[in-house]
Amino acid sequence: MLGELYGRYNYFKKRNLLRDGFFFATKDSIESNTKLTPYKQRKASSILESANILEIKYIDIPPKTYYKINEINLMKALKSSVGDEMTDKETMR
Repeated sequence: MLGELYGRYNYFKKRNLLRDGFFFATKDSIESNTKLTPYKQRKASSILESANILEIKYIDIPPKTYYKINEINLMKALKSSVGDEMTDKETMR
């Protein structure tokens, strides 16, 4: 889910189509590309929101789902994950 959203973020960013840092994606298009059902998408989105990596808004009429990726928090989470993995490997030696 995160990889799919980050790819879309880069697509919109390169074309200057972000709306205050937000971009849209439909549940159908995400499911088509990731095979994640709408239920699994909501679950993954909820986890990313709680980690402050993803912000979700509903904009327009009818509402479209817009996403915003907090790259700073994403990088912190990735660095932390890699750091934890390295610590685990050192502990196993």
